[in-house]
Amino acid sequence: MTHCTRSVSSLMFVSILGGCVLQPDPIGESLSVADSTDSTHAELSGGIAMTTSGTTVAPGEGEYGASCQLLGVPESVQSKAISLQPDCAGGICVFQFEDTPPPCSDDSDCAAPWPTCDGDFCELDQNFVAASSRCTQNCEEDADCPAIPGCASEAVCAPATLLAPLCCEKVCLCGDDLSLGATADLENLCQQPGTCGP
Repeated sequence: MTHCTRSVSSLMFVSILGGCVLQPDPIGESLSVADSTDSTHAELSGGIAMTTSGTTVAPGEGEYGASCQLLGVPESVQSKAISLQPDCAGGICVFQFEDTPPPCSDDSDCAAPWPTCDGDFCELDQNFVAASSRCTQNCEEDADCPAIPGCASEAVCAPATLLAPLCCEKVCLCGDDLSLGATADLENLCQQPGTCGP
């Protein structure tokens, strides 16, 4: 099994599916789901609604920021991953996770979100991966990215992988989960001719 190490190649997202380049996809109108404690809500950009008390309403199935299933990625995701996902309004599903799994000799050395030991490193809980994977969309700049439900910081428009079919495609990502250094390195690589092939 391959484990995460802090190198530029390991900080890239996994992408295995083939496909065409996605264009920015506008997402829905305001949500019709009301907060259980406050039925008055106002539309924010990107179809995310906020109640008058300041709480955000969870996105509907397939909408920007909603849970999604990664397609075509390894059976056991141990790092960041991204895939095309037709069930998402923006056509992309992403799992963001920067932390490196701790070394271990048995399960007692591991804690959430790495509950088990494979003999060398703690393995990421796949239920955590599934619960943390979110629909996203293409973008050109940060202003194209609506707020992401559950993300405390601003959404950032950045490339997510050097692997096809999303090589150097900019997508909306939660700033909470980004390593500024790794993101800058990836953006610099994407400026180099031939990075994504001829």
